[in-house]
Amino acid sequence: MTSGALGVTEFQLYLLKTMQPIRSLLDPALAALNCDEDKMLAGAEAVSKSIMPGKGGSAHALKTILNDTLIEKSHGRESDTFLYLLPLWKEFAFRLELDDLPFMRRVEFIRYTASEEEIAPWKFLELDVEERFDEVREIDSWGTYNSYTVRDPGSGDQLFLRFSWGLLQEVTR
Repeated sequence: MTSGALGVTEFQLYLLKTMQPIRSLLDPALAALNCDEDKMLAGAEAVSKSIMPGKGGSAHALKTILNDTLIEKSHGRESDTFLYLLPLWKEFAFRLELDDLPFMRRVEFIRYTASEEEIAPWKFLELDVEERFDEVREIDSWGTYNSYTVRDPGSGDQLFLRFSWGLLQEVTR
């Protein structure tokens, strides 16, 4: 794959690879993209090379890769923000914030359409954790991954939540 051939499908494969979703989400997502795990790995590697400064790329390449799915852009004093609607996650927009450097300043999924805040993988956003739960405690934060323990005020249950790109990937009661 050359960087000129990269598009939204390859980026979604990159997200799938980096999210490490549960199998019950991964298999249908790959089927929707008409891809298998080998194509996911190849697409993810190609995107990674294109956007990672340490691999000779720049985060600004995402503007080209995702151009067909752009729904909104805004220019700020210190950065530009782009919202993309990715086919695998239509309830959410993918927010990309870039500055003049070759790095991503902020990247995450945000709510795009009104939907129920079900506490399930690919249905709940990290942005909603503080509002929805009590006793929020960050357990780990690394790259695009964040995990928390929280208490559900309705049931009193303690939960473990793992997010990637701001989208819930795992919940354990």
